[in-house]
Amino acid sequence: MEGFKDVTWIEHPQHLAKIKQMLEHPAKDKFTAVVDNKEYSKKIEAMARSMMYRVNTYEHEGRYYIDMYKTPKLEEYHKIRPPSFGNSVVVITMATFGRGDDQLGSTLMRSFLFNLGQGGNLPKGVLFVNAGVKLTVEGSPVVDVIRELSQKGVEVLSSITCLDYYGLKDKLVVGGTANMTVMVDKMIRGANTIVI
Repeated sequence: MEGFKDVTWIEHPQHLAKIKQMLEHPAKDKFTAVVDNKEYSKKIEAMARSMMYRVNTYEHEGRYYIDMYKTPKLEEYHKIRPPSFGNSVVVITMATFGRGDDQLGSTLMRSFLFNLGQGGNLPKGVLFVNAGVKLTVEGSPVVDVIRELSQKGVEVLSSITCLDYYGLKDKLVVGGTANMTVMVDKMIRGANTIVI
């Protein structure tokens, strides 16, 4: 089988992002993804079609095979969808994503930050305030994901007031610091401000 190996563990969103990366930089004329979930296969189909691939899907023994073929229109996709920096600013106010179970919230936050860096239109900056600063310090389970955002050129800033409040000022390991005046300015200047 050409292209991808089995993508079975569908609960990990990184797989979809990985498939997108491979389709954006194709080394072959055909790729085949194999999954064991019909809904996930449809997501892969839709993504591939949106990127100008020809798609053929079939089921065999409970598994879904998605064949994706390069077309001449793939060049058009790259012309109209070049990777770029948007003018959005993301403000993260908590160490978990949403309210409820902390373990689930931590998993969702990692997924959110990972996928934030996978699109063709990266945010201009990510600002960490209140308990959100706990994500940018030693021991944070998402430091590697935030560092990857920073390495891609996304500005990462943590509130110096909040770091000081939680006694974490000397434990910052990714990004820089800023006071509220700077953060407010960046929020106002951003075309869209997304608060998590």
